[in-house]
Amino acid sequence: MNFSLFLHIFVLVLVIIYLVSVFEKYTPRPIKSNNQKDEDNTELSVPKGASLIVPKNSSFLLSDSNKEEREMLSYLKSNSVMTLELLKRRLLVFGSVPIYPTVAIIKIGDGRKTEDFFRALKSKGLKVINCAREVMGQDKFKKSISETQDEVELVLATAKELTGKDMVTFKEILSAIASRGYDKCQPEDGPRLREAYAGDGEFLIAMDSINDKYTEVFFVSNDEDEGPCLDTCSGDPWDGKTSLIFRRRKND
Repeated sequence: MNFSLFLHIFVLVLVIIYLVSVFEKYTPRPIKSNNQKDEDNTELSVPKGASLIVPKNSSFLLSDSNKEEREMLSYLKSNSVMTLELLKRRLLVFGSVPIYPTVAIIKIGDGRKTEDFFRALKSKGLKVINCAREVMGQDKFKKSISETQDEVELVLATAKELTGKDMVTFKEILSAIASRGYDKCQPEDGPRLREAYAGDGEFLIAMDSINDKYTEVFFVSNDEDEGPCLDTCSGDPWDGKTSLIFRRRKND
């Protein structure tokens, strides 16, 4: 894990801890009858694993009465957390779902066909390497394109963060993603992320292989010769340092 990603995750964890304390402080507590007592005299709190419930699309407002709150508000704004609904999506469920950073939010179900993906990438000066072009030409890719309009939040983790292993098979990676409360990508997420992402990172798309004979998945690349492009990678097992993209599960 590089230092900048570690620092980002560390700061995010600190923010989450602070937010948990704020929400616990202002969470309404059940009214007890006069003869009802807590056996251990401890305060009632939100049960572990309880969902954070906030008004949908409500404006996210914090008091700026002290330096800590001003810094926290500035950090949330810099990470595009502008509403309580988006904050809920980031936190999802306390104590049960690990928090992985968001790389991009993509829109699906816009009626695109394979040719439309090629045109969209070309219009932004993004190349599609031949092996990726071949994958996008296969029926499995075409049938995987969603017809339902929706937004998908794509998040990032290394193979070792997901599995705890230095070398891991792709099957183990997909299993770990599901066990942590997230979803694997659909094939269309590869070209959509390549179109949306303007940074210099490189990511494997955690998806089912289009190739029936061996594992082959999309690779969002920044090649020295080709520049920003959409490629594929194949093989098994994978190094624990491999960066993977997968979907944040919706809390419906």
